[in-house]
Amino acid sequence: MENDDVKQSLRKFLFIPERYTKAAKNDNQIVAVVHRSWLSSLVQKGRPDIFKYHEKLTDYEVDLFLKLGEPFESAWQLVLITVLHLEPDENVYPLPRPRQANLVSWDALNLTYSQLLHYIADTNYKNSWKEAFKKYSCLPDTKSAQKVPLVSKRAVILEAIKRLFSCPVINLDTQEVFPAPKDRYNTHPNCLPAICAVFTSDHIFLLQNYIPHSLFDCVTFSPAVLNLARSRSLFLIYQILQLLRDSYDKGVALGGISLNDVLITPSLWVTVVPKLEENLIYPKEMLSVEISDQAVQCEKKPDASLSKLLDLWVRGQLSNFDYLIALNRLAGRRFGHPSHHFVLPWVTDFSSSHGGWRDLTKSKFRLNKGDRQLDLTFETASGLQNCDSSPLQIPHHVSDFLSEITYFVYLARRTPKSLLCKYVRPNWVPAEYPSSIQRMQEWTPDECIPEFYTNPNVFKSIHEDLPDLEIPSWATSPEHFIEKHRQALESVSVSEKLHHWIDLTFGYKLSGSAAIKSKNVCLYLVDNHTNISGSGAVQLFTQPHPHRTTPNPYMDKIAPKIAFPSSKRRLESTLPCILSPAVSTPDKIEESSESQSDQVGEESHPLEGPKTLPKIKYTVSAEDTVKAIHLPMDYGIVSSLQAVENLSNFSLEVLHEMPRDDNYGQRQLSSHYKKAIAESRVKEMQTLGCLIVEIYLSSKLRAADLVHYDFAARLERCLKVVEKEWRDLPCAVKKVTSVLLELDESGRKISSHSQDFYQPISPMGLPPPSAHQLLQPLLSSVIPFPSYFEPLYKLLAEIHSLESSSDETSELQVNILNSGLPSLLPKMDEDGLDLLVPHVVRLLKSESATNAAWRLFDPLAKALGPNRAAKELLDPISDLMDSGGATRAKLYHRSFLLKLMVRFGLRAFINNFIKSLVEAVGGYKDQQCKTPTLEAERRKSDALNVVENFNLCDNEAGILSPLDEDSSADSDKVITEQEIMPGKKEEGSDVENEPEVFVLENEGDENDPANSVTSPAVALDLMAQLEIDMDQEPEGVAQNADIEEPKAATPNLEPEEAATATPVQTEWRPPRRPNTATEFPVSEESAESLLWLAHRLGPVLTARHLSRNLLRMLSLCYLGESSLAPSKGQESSESCCQAIPGMKLVGDINSTRVLSCLAEIAAIYGEQLVVVQYFGHMTELIALCKRKLTLNMEAGLIGCLCLMCSIVPYLSDATLMEQILDILKNILHPAVRLVATSRAPFPSGITARRALAYKLLEALYLIAMRIGSDMTRLHLSVTLQRYFLAFDKAYDRIDAESGFLEVRRDNGELLKGSPLQISQARQTVVYFIWSNCNSSVFSLENRSHYNIFYSC
Repeated sequence: MENDDVKQSLRKFLFIPERYTKAAKNDNQIVAVVHRSWLSSLVQKGRPDIFKYHEKLTDYEVDLFLKLGEPFESAWQLVLITVLHLEPDENVYPLPRPRQANLVSWDALNLTYSQLLHYIADTNYKNSWKEAFKKYSCLPDTKSAQKVPLVSKRAVILEAIKRLFSCPVINLDTQEVFPAPKDRYNTHPNCLPAICAVFTSDHIFLLQNYIPHSLFDCVTFSPAVLNLARSRSLFLIYQILQLLRDSYDKGVALGGISLNDVLITPSLWVTVVPKLEENLIYPKEMLSVEISDQAVQCEKKPDASLSKLLDLWVRGQLSNFDYLIALNRLAGRRFGHPSHHFVLPWVTDFSSSHGGWRDLTKSKFRLNKGDRQLDLTFETASGLQNCDSSPLQIPHHVSDFLSEITYFVYLARRTPKSLLCKYVRPNWVPAEYPSSIQRMQEWTPDECIPEFYTNPNVFKSIHEDLPDLEIPSWATSPEHFIEKHRQALESVSVSEKLHHWIDLTFGYKLSGSAAIKSKNVCLYLVDNHTNISGSGAVQLFTQPHPHRTTPNPYMDKIAPKIAFPSSKRRLESTLPCILSPAVSTPDKIEESSESQSDQVGEESHPLEGPKTLPKIKYTVSAEDTVKAIHLPMDYGIVSSLQAVENLSNFSLEVLHEMPRDDNYGQRQLSSHYKKAIAESRVKEMQTLGCLIVEIYLSSKLRAADLVHYDFAARLERCLKVVEKEWRDLPCAVKKVTSVLLELDESGRKISSHSQDFYQPISPMGLPPPSAHQLLQPLLSSVIPFPSYFEPLYKLLAEIHSLESSSDETSELQVNILNSGLPSLLPKMDEDGLDLLVPHVVRLLKSESATNAAWRLFDPLAKALGPNRAAKELLDPISDLMDSGGATRAKLYHRSFLLKLMVRFGLRAFINNFIKSLVEAVGGYKDQQCKTPTLEAERRKSDALNVVENFNLCDNEAGILSPLDEDSSADSDKVITEQEIMPGKKEEGSDVENEPEVFVLENEGDENDPANSVTSPAVALDLMAQLEIDMDQEPEGVAQNADIEEPKAATPNLEPEEAATATPVQTEWRPPRRPNTATEFPVSEESAESLLWLAHRLGPVLTARHLSRNLLRMLSLCYLGESSLAPSKGQESSESCCQAIPGMKLVGDINSTRVLSCLAEIAAIYGEQLVVVQYFGHMTELIALCKRKLTLNMEAGLIGCLCLMCSIVPYLSDATLMEQILDILKNILHPAVRLVATSRAPFPSGITARRALAYKLLEALYLIAMRIGSDMTRLHLSVTLQRYFLAFDKAYDRIDAESGFLEVRRDNGELLKGSPLQISQARQTVVYFIWSNCNSSVFSLENRSHYNIFYSC
């Protein structure tokens, strides 16, 4: 069908508008986008609903999206629709009966070495026998001669759809839905699955899943995909062979598929779109005739010479009916002419259905009149003479074989009365016509007519007073009688003597002494009439007609079994039952292209054992001393030779030509149903050869446009290209190409036989090629499939067979791979792993990605090795861990992290997974990513990058910096040290760019000592310290390797340049807060794993990659106004930074595990880590805050004060006192200035300022608790003075004269002589700090917390 016609059909029957369709690769296919609800309604209701249009896109946009391949929403689905237009009045041959091969195990499909040798020898012997039988045997092929009933084209296509796709079938006319036959047929994994099939009276629509790319696209536009490894192209061929074998077992032909019909996925999995229309096998023109077209066929002239017809009939390759009809034509008889109608013999008296045979050595006239009457008639005519002594009558026995009167009597039931009264009897008397066929046969002296063998209508009367012609009692109907009568004509009893009847009717017994002796002298031939006539008897032969060769019971199309001596029998008995035809065996290998359909309507097997003919007694002796063939006594070889000699003499003397022995029986056999099936199988094998040429020599065929060629032209072009480019064809496929296309060693076509069939024995000594044969592992010399192809394909086929079968498909696929990989991976080389990896990567992006990574990563990465594992699996695993969600919790377990370190190496692990681990500790992985399929770019959803949530950073690495947010802010928002502390100017504050503070360290310097440690050694040391069971130790790792840990960490505190970005305009979304204390599956697991990792990485790597990133993660915990709000939930005892009860922030909950990890790391590696890294980080961060206070900076500032509260308990008194001045100078005093200044607007407003004031007060309290009252008065007085001065400045409580505030005790006593005076700690001050809070910091209930400052 043309593409426009296809679109009109879709519009008419399925209501799909043209804008929602686009042309596919083939003319009868269309790609359409439909709504899933419309598709579901079609399958459930049996009729299409009104088409649902896209709500957001216009028709033009939908059409453009289709052409460009743009994705649609998940509610829309792309389908491939194949449209077949069928003529309702055409009938074709049915499909062959399928084989029950789907219940056979994979192991049973492969032959052992001895079985293979036996198969080759036995099959070659049988094929040679069949070839000789076709060429020389005179035995009629009775099975082939049986008529195959024709069926409608629609029934054949629907049956093919049921076998191949096992999908629901919808009758659109009756709106009836036929469910998929799941019990009997299963869709092959390499066959494109079908959603449903819809049929009308003259159309069939097959709706299939759509795959955008075909093998044609791959070899044309992306040839490098197949050129990366030799195994890739071979695996494509292997998959096609598997589908060919399955389709043969189902009795369905794939047809001449092209590269466009072979669809391919990125993982190199093949799905084929079969050519369903090529299963329509039309009955070819035969010499035999059909009942309904009897008159037409009888009038048609034969297209073969009499010599050829004679030869075919003698050899049993032409039916008796066909040959007699041909002789009638050659004798000048005309079908339907009353005086010269076709004549056939009466062969039975109808006393029984299989008996009452007529004597064919005598004419019907002689049998009816008797010899005495004929002798009297002949002698009487001889004795009567005229006056001139000439005979008065011409002596004769028979006037004609069929008179006009007899013709009309035969057809009296179908002839008008006027003609009957004119030619039979003037008066109409129905009783004078024979009432039954038995009575007619007894009454008439003439021969029969073809209608009594073909047309049951002659028995039905058109006259009311003339009843139907009665049939014998053993016949149930006229049709049944016709069938039995025809079988009687073709029976052996008739065939053996039919040549005598031919001699009487058309042969030498029509004249001469033979005619007199046979009492068959025909008047028309001896009366010497002089008037010109257009009808009469014609003598075709002047010699005795050769008899039809009698079927020899020892000569059959199936080769007889050879009986071996006892020793050989014992050897043969050891073969398995696979060679026995009596045992239900799986499909193995086809015997030959012709024998693929020998059992029409019966189940057969490609590798059948020899069948023993009854009463065969000859054997082949295998003794060394005597080598002879013993034939049975009644074999009759002399009679067979005599029959050949008689046929040759008759042809030479009568027909003046010798019978030719070329292509015996080809015309008749090619017309047989099973022969047409065999031709389709050969075509499939030749198509495979063309596909191989088009794959490997695609660059030579691109200008040929083979896609639109018919098969013959495509095959011819491939043969020419192969012959010319034979050297460019890879050696791996030269053998199989030469076998499939029948080429010699130089690539030239072997043209010694017909192209429609293969030779019985190929030049390699093998039977004709088939899918079953080429898939045999022991025949790797034909096509070198690697040994791991079979288990790999078995595993992948099982995975793909589960596609769209259930909601848990991906989980089942992971389980299948997990059970199959341990035995498969040791067999595979690098090319095999290249085929397997894409399927595992696909599962790493599915709904069961976590389970796939947990179960499949380690064995596959071990087989790949560190370098290739990092290349193939690093990005999918990284994206998986970045996606987040509670289901990813076990990916952060230390056992899986250890596998990542071992398989990827320590450097790759640190560079790619530390960031995700730290983010998980901060709670950013407790929330599922918006794209679970992980198709977004890598690192797009990183919490620390905050590219998606904040849209702040535009730098190359996409890393969040606290400075990026306001780098382009107005000058009035930039705070300098001079503004905070008048009289002090910061140098270069107006020209220097702010460094990035919150940059996670992924890539270390090459000269860094941490990167000098080799990955295998670190991995082994980690494995040695981890108390978990591992299956196997990694190969190539020294058992005594150890990691050298430096004593101190030196974090990199050098500032880096930060890129500028626009300020944030939307509120940041913090990590999800738990509902209960135990709702942190990912953060809990990751926190434990991080501490485990910190124990084993050593201080240098820990400080550089763990604690440094935790410090940056701490800032993000307080990012955003919502994180700085007071927490209204139940207070947790896990908080590390809460010294004052009831004043807990939301960010405190988020930072609980981060602070805990930082504290644990400090406990592991000592105070030096706190002094050098933690205090250094706080100092640098606060120094940057003095330059510009951004949203990120305020969060980092609050996080630093929380960290101060968390780590103070881990410092010794000596260390704390050593660092107290630096803490005050670099951390606390600047923090007080920031909270007190009015020139530094906080991005989060009053919420951030009061949170900072609270955390600062809490830090002061904890330090005071550690150093005692004396040290507090000594070191913290100035800090507290500045802190509380900010509150009274806000409320104008400063004494104008002294400039000090009054400080009173709780009992009202005024304190004097102190450098700091605080007056009236009233609720107004509290509300300034903690508005909208439930408790007050300076309330009377909490006074005991602060008396320590100034106790007397």
